[in-house]
Amino acid sequence: MSDNKKKINVAVIAAGSRSRGVTGNLLRDSEGNVKVVAVFDPDKKQSECAIKHWNSPDTAICDTYEEAISTPGVDWVMVFSPNAHHKEHILAGFAAGKNVFTEKPLATSIEDCQEIFEAHQKSGLLFATGFVLRYSKLYRKAKELITSGKLGKVLSIDANENITPA
Repeated sequence: MSDNKKKINVAVIAAGSRSRGVTGNLLRDSEGNVKVVAVFDPDKKQSECAIKHWNSPDTAICDTYEEAISTPGVDWVMVFSPNAHHKEHILAGFAAGKNVFTEKPLATSIEDCQEIFEAHQKSGLLFATGFVLRYSKLYRKAKELITSGKLGKVLSIDANENITPA
């Protein structure tokens, strides 16, 4: 870690496979400037698996998302929970004075998105929504094929992500 860079401490909410992957990449790419200090998942085995994946044995496994968010030193809350819980976890992060990253979608209704927007505006904190698959090789190749015209004129696309939540 560079001496002139502040270490960023994060609390991870939900520890399934997407959370493990995105957070693992963040830890790798940050060159030691990011540390997971707390993790919450209703299934503690998922948290244990994540800690092993991240090679982060000092990470606290929390019993609630509130406990994870309020862990001393947390700068960012990273939300990977099921979509229906995003609003609750995002608002809790802002209420605790933390910057927030959330996986897409932001929320499951326009009203919830509006409430999150207003909370963010009042907070003065940083906020980001991740679209982690946007630049994957698979989707870049699909876009290349579609825009090249090799498939003809595309009239409709039916896309499903058939993964079992971990």
